[in-house]
Amino acid sequence: MEHVAFVTGLDPLTVRLANMEPGSSMATLLPAFYEQVDFKERKAAVDRFNETNRWKKRGIAIVPLAHPISYYGGMNARVSIYHVDGSVAVTIGAPEIGQGINTKVAQVVAHTLGIPLALITVKPHMSVGSPNAFVEGSSISTDLVAYSARRACETLLERIRPVREDNRTAPWEAIVQMCYQRRIDLTASYNSKQTDLRGYTVWALCAVQLEVDILTGQVQLQRVNILEDTGESINPLLDIGQIEGAFVMAVGFHLLEELRYDRSMGALSNYRTWNYKPPSARDIPVDMRVRLLQKSSNRAGVLRSKTTGEPAYNLAVAVQFALRYALASARRDAGLPIEWLELATSCTPGKIIAMTGTTIDQFVLH
Repeated sequence: MEHVAFVTGLDPLTVRLANMEPGSSMATLLPAFYEQVDFKERKAAVDRFNETNRWKKRGIAIVPLAHPISYYGGMNARVSIYHVDGSVAVTIGAPEIGQGINTKVAQVVAHTLGIPLALITVKPHMSVGSPNAFVEGSSISTDLVAYSARRACETLLERIRPVREDNRTAPWEAIVQMCYQRRIDLTASYNSKQTDLRGYTVWALCAVQLEVDILTGQVQLQRVNILEDTGESINPLLDIGQIEGAFVMAVGFHLLEELRYDRSMGALSNYRTWNYKPPSARDIPVDMRVRLLQKSSNRAGVLRSKTTGEPAYNLAVAVQFALRYALASARRDAGLPIEWLELATSCTPGKIIAMTGTTIDQFVLH
């Protein structure tokens, strides 16, 4: 879309809107987001800055995203209720690696059973409890194990139901104790299947404004706005953290992280932080604003929620588009013709300097 807009001389927003499917949610979301982030006014300010600055250039871009979620494989969950205190232990077929999967599963279990979250403990993932779990990926693991946990809880509720009906005012701990005395099985498991969950689309938008130092090739993200559709979020703070983290991770992919190989042996040569640079604190956007789409629901999701993670990662392509906008101004000042600039990932400072078109005779003092 960016290339088409460049060749035709049209605004990228116009090109994107003209090529959207009729009735797409993005046809409404994109113009509204454009206004909310003051894109027109900020783009004009970027252009004014570029006209009066030779060695610092700014770029701005906006990117819409429709990220399809589809399910494959399966993951299990096992829910066990302890009669002594009514506490609940859960094991799931996916490890907690920072994505907050244990937190969301605990919330789903507490909500389904109708008990306090403090009673739920998600145990460490082990192959003994989940010997045939599928690989984590595609941002579907939390959905799969949360669904399995919910189904296991529903099985337990059905077993407990006769006791509850006979003791409507009894607290949870007492109900569990009576179930134990009647030798009701207080452990249940479920293994989600591909057909259990229907796919859906995660809608998201991102606007990036950045500044490039033409002399050093350094890039500073001045402001990033993200709007992502998380349905009825199970945990908004966790989802915002996932969106922020995924985006910054992708910033490293686009600007910093480059794999270099020894030409004689084929071995990776930059395998340490001395010469391989993942994002650090100073690479985080100066102003990062993440919003979750309001009044959104997802009938296909667990508790009407949507996944996060990979959609936000893919939004970071807006960094590349904004960088191209800044470099176009630098190349014009360097006397190069106006032409499409093909960018790839790993736009490290050295590569950026090479693309500015600056020559040694332009380094003069006035």
